Formats: sequence, C-alpha cells, structure tokens
Amino acid sequence: MNLYLLGKDYLAHQFLGSFLNRNDKGEIISTTFRVYAPNAKEVRLISSFNNYRGENHKMIKISPYGFFEITVSYNLEYAVYKYEIHTFNNEVLYKSDPFGHFSEVRPQNASIVYDIEGYHWNDSEWFKTKKKVYQEPMFIYELHIGSWRKHENEEVNYAKIAKELVQYCLEQGFTHIELMPVYEYPLDDSWGYQGTGFFAPTSRYGSPKDLMYFIDLCHQNGIGVIMDFVLGHINKDAHGLYRFDGSYLYEF
Repeated sequence: MNLYLLGKDYLAHQFLGSFLNRNDKGEIISTTFRVYAPNAKEVRLISSFNNYRGENHKMIKISPYGFFEITVSYNLEYAVYKYEIHTFNNEVLYKSDPFGHFSEVRPQNASIVYDIEGYHWNDSEWFKTKKKVYQEPMFIYELHIGSWRKHENEEVNYAKIAKELVQYCLEQGFTHIELMPVYEYPLDDSWGYQGTGFFAPTSRYGSPKDLMYFIDLCHQNGIGVIMDFVLGHINKDAHGLYRFDGSYLYEF
C-alpha cells in the first residue's frame, strides 16, 4: 500500500480489484474485493448476489489512507458488482471497479468478477526472440477493432477476427499491430478514448481470454502487439473514474 501511495507500485492490479480465492484442491471458496477510496467514509459492495443492496456488505477500512476490503464466502465468478461509495461530503456514488478485469456490455456498466488465470499461452518462442525483433525496422498496422472489415449488424469479436487479421498482416509484411484503445469505455463514437477502467478489455468485443487468444495468435506468427493506452483520457459518466470517491482521485 505504501508503494501505491508513492506512485511506485507497478503491480497494484494484483492487490486492488476482485479476486477468487481457492483452497488446496483448487476449488473457489470465496471472493475478495479491494478498492482505494480515500475520500470515502464508507464503501459498500452491491452486486447481483445481494440484490444490489449493500447494507449487509460494508467493506472494512484496512488502512487509514483509504483502502477498503471485503471477502464474501461464495464463489462469485461472473457476478455483476459496483461499489457504493459514501463520501465525507454526504454524496452516494455508484462506481464500477477501476481495477476490474471485465465489465457488462454497454449500455450496462457494472464490473464482472472474472478469473483471468488459466489461459494456456503458446507464444514462448516470441519472447525468446522479441529483443532481436525490436532491433529491426518496424512496419506497424494501426486499426480500430470495431471497424475492421465489419459488415452491417455484424458483431466483432477479438478471437473471431484474429486469424483473418493475422493472415492479412503476414501477406502485407506488417511486423506489428497497433490497437486503438481496447480498455473499457462507454461510447462507441469515442473509439476508446474515454476509459472507465484500464484493466478491463472492453466487453463489446468479447472476454479477456478472447483478447488473450488474439495476442497469442499474433505472437505465434511473429507479429508484435502495441496497445494505444491513453491514461489522460477518462469520461465523466457517473459510474466511471471521474470524481471516483467524490474527489479528483484519477484526474491529473
């Protein structure tokens, strides 16, 4: 927590967010939620499992600096949830998880408990050779996933377009694919430049593991993946990062 407050915790996503806890047999026995909200006097967990009523699931303040935690003795994988934040200014805010791994498909906007572990990667050869690749000329293909070869009324999915896109890039000689923002955002017309959570691939194109497959397939074919990641762009939607705990916590 101290490193986070100093701006030096580069693994905060391993502490903040939602986590499924397993016993020695690998069975999920409980779910833990942690959030940073220093301007909150109280934080409650509201979710599909408690009918979005948080009075019986008040989070424990585990640090005087504003870290809150609760562990629920259920397997809440795929449960929908938000944080109900009561500020010192007597506001009540309903926020999705800034460190959540998955979200509802817009226009819904709650976070979803999701286990990002367990994907079997097949790109070990890429990591053995990528340093050499970066010393060579780069030929980058930038694209917006939601617009790439999309036909009217067709749903776009990370995994669905992966093979066709990789084949196209190989034919054209591209060494890298640069994706316009794929973290979660509410408005299609923004092309992703209005983030609500930087750790959740947008659900409009599939699940986190669909995106893992996309990246994995690129790497298997010698194609690097660059993410357009704009931390200075957030929106003012009520569920997002704007005035997260009643203060300008994520604005800079």
